[in-house]
Amino acid sequence: RARLHARHGGAHRRHRSQMFAIWTELQAELPKLSTNSAHITAPKSGHMMLWDAYSLVAESILEAVRAAREGGRVDAARLAAFASP
Repeated sequence: RARLHARHGGAHRRHRSQMFAIWTELQAELPKLSTNSAHITAPKSGHMMLWDAYSLVAESILEAVRAAREGGRVDAARLAAFASP
């Protein structure tokens, strides 16, 4: 079990990779909560995704609005193009 150490700003080093693997697995489950969703990652983005991947965030919002208004599907392929810098 990972112990958090406030002094070091987070989990002990040996637990980070395990925690990241679990987090990644849980993130992959999120699209299953909706029948119309996409799971797009921004590999070069940090915690402040809005700053690091502004185009991806903005286009994802626009795509969700478009799909809702038109009663269509979210176009994951179109969004994936914005995931790369």
